[in-house]
Amino acid sequence: MNQELKAATVPGVNPYAALDTPAARAAPPTPFDRLQFEIGRWVDEGSLRYEAWRIGRTPPARIRARAERYRRALEFLEERGALADPSRLFDLPLELPTVERKPVGFWGLPRCESIRFESRPPFAFPEAFATAVRDDGGRNRATRTYLWRAGGRGRPAVICIHGYRGGFPPLDGRAFGVSSLAGAGLDVALATLPLHGARAPRGTSSGQLFLNDPLRTIEAVVQGVSDLRRLARWLRAEGAPSVGVTGMSLGGYMTALLASIEPELEFAVPVIPVASFADILWQRAGMRGEHADARAAGIDLALLRRLFSPHCPLSHRPLIAPNRRLIVAGEADRIVPPEHAAALAAHWQAPIEWFPGGHLTQLGRGRAFARFIATARNGASR
Repeated sequence: MNQELKAATVPGVNPYAALDTPAARAAPPTPFDRLQFEIGRWVDEGSLRYEAWRIGRTPPARIRARAERYRRALEFLEERGALADPSRLFDLPLELPTVERKPVGFWGLPRCESIRFESRPPFAFPEAFATAVRDDGGRNRATRTYLWRAGGRGRPAVICIHGYRGGFPPLDGRAFGVSSLAGAGLDVALATLPLHGARAPRGTSSGQLFLNDPLRTIEAVVQGVSDLRRLARWLRAEGAPSVGVTGMSLGGYMTALLASIEPELEFAVPVIPVASFADILWQRAGMRGEHADARAAGIDLALLRRLFSPHCPLSHRPLIAPNRRLIVAGEADRIVPPEHAAALAAHWQAPIEWFPGGHLTQLGRGRAFARFIATARNGASR
């Protein structure tokens, strides 16, 4: 077992401490920043209220059924040792992929290459995944990546990972500013996570199956990490002298996890990152008024944290040098509150570059992204 991948459990240290204590944020310094803050906050809160109304309150009987599924999942994880040693999910051999490539274009973005290869994840719990997902036509077994080159071969590369329910290159490419990244001398590889975008099984929406069952989530995360590591190794084989990673929201979560598992990354920049999906799910349950019913069924935040711990970035040590870690977060973010960035920053011993906007409307992020590019170029020069 690779000792570098052992879980970051330190006696007396609570990696969730920043999540348990609401962050005291200073008011944005200028009237314009305050306007950007209020717009970001308003859009995020409106989205959350709509989501809570659309989903509605979960009936107690369904919560009890969910609790039983959670208990079975915990037993499943305990039997396989994943709770005691999360690294066993990821410490597995990887082979260089054979890719299919073709030129493609998206309106408003530079031309790029579509890169595809077979996903060969070393599933830890294949029976759970196989029974949960009908992968019609093998859509989830073919990776999807879109590669923008900054110039000729031999440029440093950055892997960009979209957020939950993303996986649509025209939107994701704009969200990451691929033109700016390429202009800074970086090749940009925009990856599609399992069960998202063109990889979503027929009859499901992008990401629909990613978070609605704890064992399936583990398998999707294991598959995503395997795909991303193989992509990084392929980029290096293509001539990239260095490869780093960035991602937004769920992509920030995957960025932080990948930076704790893949030892050859040169930099990592989680953006508006989730630090703990257990806390996100518990927050959403509270918004729908479900906490009392959940506790009555035996579900609480501690149980959810244990259930998601094998792949939580707070359970793993980062492998990237401290001066090549940066976190970018929105002061007005209400979808992934600032406490998540604070928790990851404390665990990583990394700086946070704040912008005044929110999760969905990232207003005022220019300075933060300039620092992101500087961090990437610093890592690429090593």
